[in-house]
Amino acid sequence: MIRKRSAFASLVALATLALLAPGASAPSRAASDNPFSMLSGTWKGWGWIELWSGDKERLRCKVVYKVSGRGKRASQALLCASTSYKVDARGTLRISAGRVSGTWAESGFGVEGSVSGTAKGKMILLGLVGAKFTAAMAISVDRCRQTVTIKPRGLEVRKVSMGLKKC
Repeated sequence: MIRKRSAFASLVALATLALLAPGASAPSRAASDNPFSMLSGTWKGWGWIELWSGDKERLRCKVVYKVSGRGKRASQALLCASTSYKVDARGTLRISAGRVSGTWAESGFGVEGSVSGTAKGKMILLGLVGAKFTAAMAISVDRCRQTVTIKPRGLEVRKVSMGLKKC
């Protein structure tokens, strides 16, 4: 597998954070109302990386989550691979009064960044910022499935979309 170092690789690293973000929720009420409480464990799934040129590449991911702080914090370890890319990332997120904040880092490409946004019900809307890019992210989550869409600004990538399942 070829490991490319580019803005495209940075976006794939952003995708890793996207997979962490579905744990964000409104402030914890009952455990059944908090999607964060359902994240613990191993999730697997597939997705697509789409370039502005029209090229697409299939993406395979495995994510392990550890939830703590009564569902207000999460850590994530993620490995994603496609034909041309491999991403190994770690992330942390916090939720307070419906506001999401956190950080992420991808060791192979040496990139890192921050995340901020809001969470309400099953929808999470985030802004991602790194040294060479920004992106908007939309996440929908339920007990057994997460869907993630990332739209970067100023990169060769048009969109990254993924789906993960745990059940």
